[in-house]
Amino acid sequence: MAKKNAAPSRLLRRETGRGFSLPSVLILMAIALTAGLAIAASGTVTLNLSNRYAQSQKALRLAEAAVNQAIYRLEGDAAWGNSASGELQVDFGPTNDSEYARITFDRGTGSPYSLNNFGNSSADSSGWGGRVIPPNTVCLVAVAHLCPGGIRLYPLKHPPHCAGR
Repeated sequence: MAKKNAAPSRLLRRETGRGFSLPSVLILMAIALTAGLAIAASGTVTLNLSNRYAQSQKALRLAEAAVNQAIYRLEGDAAWGNSASGELQVDFGPTNDSEYARITFDRGTGSPYSLNNFGNSSADSSGWGGRVIPPNTVCLVAVAHLCPGGIRLYPLKHPPHCAGR
């Protein structure tokens, strides 16, 4: 005689296969979540890199504009920047209260400075960073300041021999 509480064999087989769908769904969800977070992180890194590139291009253009304006002023007045006070500088009106480019001939500012050695026909002069500036030469160093999140300095030297020895 058979026991009353014994389950049929087909029900026992079914119970041994139960419970595999929940772990597999959880594993798939974890994989999907990891992939989504990786894509989001990649997008954030790409956005930061493109923003940094755009800011550096903007700073380069501001510095180039300062150099061009200084060249224009030097064509009209070759002695511009020879002042003993060194307070001559080229400032652009801020485009956003914190974005400007500057060329200064003041050695005491602690920032990169330009040197006008135009009137000196016989001796080399020492420019910013100890660079040797030949006679009858002007070395222009423009610094662009961008402040969307902090000060960025982009020194641009003109002519290229100002860049180093």
